[in-house]
Amino acid sequence: MSEKCLDDLEDNIFCIFFYESIGESVILFTLLATVAVLTFFYMLATTADGYLSPALAKLAEKLKMSQTLAGVTLLAFANGAPDVISSFAAGGTGSSAGVPLVIGSIFGAGLFDFTLTAASVVLAAGTIKANKKSFSRDIIFYLIAMTYLIILGLIGEIKVYQAIGFYVLYLAYVITVVYMESKMKEDHDRRQSLLPEARKSLLPPPEKMIETASSDLKEPLIPPQEIDDLVDPDNEDDNTYVSVKRVSKIIAHSAEQQFRNMSIEFGKPEEEHKPSRFKPEPKPMLKTIIQTVLTYYTIPLDFVRKASIPTTEEEEWNQTYAIIQPFGLIWFVMFCFGELDESYHGIWSGFYVLPFQILFSILIWKFTEKDKYPEKLTSIYTVVALIVSVLWIQFTCGLLVEVLEFIGSLTGLHPTFLGLTVLAWGNTIGDLVSNTALAKMGLAVTGLTASFAGPLFNFLVGLGSSLLRQAASAGGALSFEVFSFDQYSIKNGSLLAVGILIIDYAALVGTLVYAFSNGFKLSKKFAFAAIGVYVLMCLSATIYSIILKVQS
Repeated sequence: MSEKCLDDLEDNIFCIFFYESIGESVILFTLLATVAVLTFFYMLATTADGYLSPALAKLAEKLKMSQTLAGVTLLAFANGAPDVISSFAAGGTGSSAGVPLVIGSIFGAGLFDFTLTAASVVLAAGTIKANKKSFSRDIIFYLIAMTYLIILGLIGEIKVYQAIGFYVLYLAYVITVVYMESKMKEDHDRRQSLLPEARKSLLPPPEKMIETASSDLKEPLIPPQEIDDLVDPDNEDDNTYVSVKRVSKIIAHSAEQQFRNMSIEFGKPEEEHKPSRFKPEPKPMLKTIIQTVLTYYTIPLDFVRKASIPTTEEEEWNQTYAIIQPFGLIWFVMFCFGELDESYHGIWSGFYVLPFQILFSILIWKFTEKDKYPEKLTSIYTVVALIVSVLWIQFTCGLLVEVLEFIGSLTGLHPTFLGLTVLAWGNTIGDLVSNTALAKMGLAVTGLTASFAGPLFNFLVGLGSSLLRQAASAGGALSFEVFSFDQYSIKNGSLLAVGILIIDYAALVGTLVYAFSNGFKLSKKFAFAAIGVYVLMCLSATIYSIILKVQS
């Protein structure tokens, strides 16, 4: 342990690495830290989308959950897992940077979705008429949650039962969503029963609606034969419904399309595509080099997860990986729980479980087929994949939080600023891509709704988990003097946290007022105003952080 890694950073591996391994070289550390942060974000995004989401979708199917209930619980967790788990990880570091980093990340990500992501969806679709009830419901619940947090900040401390209040608020939200959706379905069924057959025949089928909305695309984001799986013709808003089973595919396909347009498809052969009208076509040599580097760089990252996380999708079945998984899975779980390390006990623990790993591998080899997914193991694989995916995300989030805390200590930038920018951007860029892709498919209302509903889960469950963990660790009460404006608090960055809360609150209220005054039609005027709000916030936060650094 380096003597220079004092107090909060005494166990920070990046602090130790900086002082003991690279001789305090700022340039080298900057390069390595950049690669590390990008790697962590790649691991978070691909683990959540490629492993956790399919496992939760399969679990929802096994439990026979309704689409609505699954959407606001399991799939909300799948989409918000990086935010929630990184918040939980920051809350357990024991560092004074923990709470500021969480506040910056949660509300920075929320503002990103309310403004940039929502604006991108509106610009992709033109003008959107939001669903009045669901749009108002999501914003009002978020405002209630923020008001509750502000009250706790004015009190100056958070007790365990008050932190649990965030979970209670989300439970109330889930109940409200399920109730409203059931009432909407009843009203829709009643209207359908009164609608003459002749009138029904005049309504265009959902796939035609999507074809019309997507007619300006060079190629459809999702093949026509899969549209029936995405759209529910019996839903009140035909073009706003997305099947739980297909959510992962939407995100994966849209992300793949974006990578193809940038000529950076990981591990896939180069394909012909038309030049962008905004950028010149990259040189073939540069394109090949980028592809090759990224392909080989991501191979070990993908391998370690394939060797430790069972697949829940039939088309992804690979018997070779299944045989290897007992080794990677068990060792990784032991490592996460501190049973496998460089100590004498840790090394021998790895050997003790070896006979069981060999036995499991032999059984998988003996009783599974090379080209056929073992249906009898679906339930076991789903539960195991869910647990190990969460452990991978938690492990990656822990590393990400550590590197951000050390960057803050090294540069003098406030943890709230790092959470507001770096951590928030990394966790929300996927929302921007997938929600915009939905808008281009003709599912603009769904993309807009996700931009406001998703952050609510991250706020109540993510921040609630972090505060609950810290309150419990602090003996039942956590000091939470966010609104303390004494000289020490101002120098310590409290104004930045307060500023984020105020801007988030104002942005939501402004959006709701604008929607009501325009019949819930969101136009490009709203999109440009939203972008302006976010840019203004980033500039203000940057200037304030620089002033804090200079004064310190």
